[in-house]
Amino acid sequence: LIGDAKDSVANIALIYATTMAPTIQPLHSELTIDTEISGHKVKTILDLVDDKNIIRDMKVSGKSKTQKDIDSSLQLTFYALAWHSMKGEMPGGLMIDNLVEKKVPEYKTFTTTRTDVDIFRAIRTIDAIAYALKSGVFLPPAEGAWICNPEYCGYHGSCEYTKGASF
Repeated sequence: LIGDAKDSVANIALIYATTMAPTIQPLHSELTIDTEISGHKVKTILDLVDDKNIIRDMKVSGKSKTQKDIDSSLQLTFYALAWHSMKGEMPGGLMIDNLVEKKVPEYKTFTTTRTDVDIFRAIRTIDAIAYALKSGVFLPPAEGAWICNPEYCGYHGSCEYTKGASF
């Protein structure tokens, strides 16, 4: 198992170094943007911004992302919102660099953009989350969400929303 994991990491690193990295001219890496949005303090860390002001995020996954995944990514919308808050303009684009772990690893890129309507929706989402937290209302995550897992949530064993919970 450990040997397989090492092989997988080595294969992904090789495809990153030979295929992905040569296509990127970074301007910023791990760029932290602290903003106040609608009266709420928001901290965003952008993985990478390239020389075309395209915000890039790398994902390693067992299966390829889809364009729908990228177009509907709230994470990318928040990245665009943070950039807009800092620069007063939209980023040059948003991109996911997807390294897919397979027998023969794959590298795929997906690009997308966000509009002023997307930014407005993100601000409204921040307002709704802040209101819920202030009110003491904590909604359960969607079924199958990565965070609804005992590895990531200290309340998993006692949560009434956990699948298979006994009451």
